[in-house]
Amino acid sequence: MRIAPKLQVLFLYLCFTIVFVNAKSTESIKYYKINKNSLNKTIQLNTEWEFYWNKLYSDYISDTIKPEFTTISEPWKKLGYSSDGYGLYVLHVIAEGAANQSMAVSIPTMVSSSNFWVNGVELASIGIVGRDKNTYAPEFHPKVVSFTPATDTIELALEVANFKYLGEGINNQISIGYPTPINFEFNNKLYYASFLAGVMFIMFIFFGGYFLSNTLDKTSLYLALLCLVSALRIVSIEGILLRQIDLPISWSALINIRLITLVLMPTFGILHLYKLLGETKFKYIQKLFVIIGTIMVLYILIFNNSYDMYIITPFRIYVSFLLLYAIFISIRAVIIRPGFYSYIVALAFFMVFVAGFNDILYSLGYINTAFLVQYSILFFVFIQVALMSRQISEAYKRVENISATLVEKNREQEKINEVRTNELMVQTANLKQSSDIKDKILNILAHDLRSPISSLSSLITYTEFAEKDDLDKVKSLFNSLKPHLDNLNLTIENLFVWAKSQTNPDQVQATDLLLNVVLMKVLPLYELVAKQKHIAIINKATSPFMVRVDPNHLELIIRNIVSNAIKFSRDGDKIEIRSKVVNDEFVKVSIVDTGIGISEENINIILNGKNNFTTFGTKNEKGTGLGLKLCKEYIELNGGKLEIKSIEGKGTSVCFCLPAVKL
Repeated sequence: MRIAPKLQVLFLYLCFTIVFVNAKSTESIKYYKINKNSLNKTIQLNTEWEFYWNKLYSDYISDTIKPEFTTISEPWKKLGYSSDGYGLYVLHVIAEGAANQSMAVSIPTMVSSSNFWVNGVELASIGIVGRDKNTYAPEFHPKVVSFTPATDTIELALEVANFKYLGEGINNQISIGYPTPINFEFNNKLYYASFLAGVMFIMFIFFGGYFLSNTLDKTSLYLALLCLVSALRIVSIEGILLRQIDLPISWSALINIRLITLVLMPTFGILHLYKLLGETKFKYIQKLFVIIGTIMVLYILIFNNSYDMYIITPFRIYVSFLLLYAIFISIRAVIIRPGFYSYIVALAFFMVFVAGFNDILYSLGYINTAFLVQYSILFFVFIQVALMSRQISEAYKRVENISATLVEKNREQEKINEVRTNELMVQTANLKQSSDIKDKILNILAHDLRSPISSLSSLITYTEFAEKDDLDKVKSLFNSLKPHLDNLNLTIENLFVWAKSQTNPDQVQATDLLLNVVLMKVLPLYELVAKQKHIAIINKATSPFMVRVDPNHLELIIRNIVSNAIKFSRDGDKIEIRSKVVNDEFVKVSIVDTGIGISEENINIILNGKNNFTTFGTKNEKGTGLGLKLCKEYIELNGGKLEIKSIEGKGTSVCFCLPAVKL
């Protein structure tokens, strides 16, 4: 009976102990809280993580293992551990609104293998994490991992192992958020790195081609090689582009590329600077740097990556001296040869100098920035491109100035010759034009004026001897001769107008006219001629359209077109005159007849040719085509356009447009 109370006390003590231990365990867990709105952007988990040295996730029991705390980007060597080994990073996160939502984590470069766990589930493996170098395989492959937590509480764990590389742990921050911002930031880094590498590679081709075109220009050769190794450097570190495009490159080869480019970038840089500034002294220092750089490259290629750590300190010393020497050469050039070119080169190398020391301090863990040398080299290359373009431009200008001096002297003589030649050509052209005008006038006078004048002479002779009974016959003869005389009158007028236009071009004196008023003035002149040939002239252009045109030109245009229409129409044919406004800008006048038409060849001569031609109307009235040529010339002088359409045997449509005036 006495045992029962003791058992009760023992039971109560055990319950109290369990509750107390659990409460202590729960309280000892630190949570990194993220509010709901923050998940719409990338959140860097730059807080303290639990760290367990030489433990994997399978060993992780939060109640029995006491963690250390460290920020994610600090190497575990700062905690007093060896570079070789493995460890576990754990972070407990409370993300409001994350339950049953798709989430993503951006995993940066690990040194040098890792496994990623979320809430006890392994989601990603980079390389092989082992407890010793025999069960371990290194790899660099940054990536984005997506997951969907069941609650807002998320446990993130990273196993990291390193037995070969010169660093340890996690080099960059881990980010969390919704997949869209995480992927956007991750891809942007890749795109930017691709852009930088692409620019450097293009510059390598550009400067390499420039070197091949001029083999004496080693400045371009060294700059081309600097661009090439910079491009290789970028694709081997910035998001590890070589891994993102799945190139079959081993981890050892990737490390060799990173280290060799680190050696060659400053080496080619100092060689380029030496040639660029035309330095002739201190060649032994230049050769010493080349020898040391060559030895380092051979060391990296020959020895295993596990020995790379032994070259890091000499490498940092080598780069530091190179940067100091580059600054010395730049300052010396500014002092000895001050000027724009020296100042710009010194400024560019100062940027490289600052970026180089930044990278050294960053790699040692003294500052928390980023690798900047590749960006400073890109800036330097752009400066070199600008300077080279300026030099080429200046050289080109000097050649142009020399050429211009020679050309100017030749031009002076050529101008004298040209003036004399032009004077002779003008005189020749004037003589030829005068001769052509004379020939055309004589031709028209000989062919087109002789027949009507001969007919008139015969008629006058006949009337002298005619009897009184012959009066009706004389009237008939006069009536038959009148169309020829009217045609002769128009031909003479056209001839004088044309001759005047050839020797002294008309000045247009445009004014605003009502088209229907001008038609009413001109058309009655042709009523008798049309009546004699039984041709109906139908004027449908009665609308009061206002046009801007020289009145003399407009009357001559209408007279010539109507006269031609009558001349080439048969008995019983008709002529219609129509007008309309086109696009509120022009008034279009159409004079359409049902006569014998004009051949396509003659239309082309009228519109485009220089020669005249002789045709005969339905009553043997002669035509030269001169009238329509004048019409075309005057229409165009007044800002219009002439159009002729004709079907032989069926009729002709002559249309012209003149600028409209809004009433």
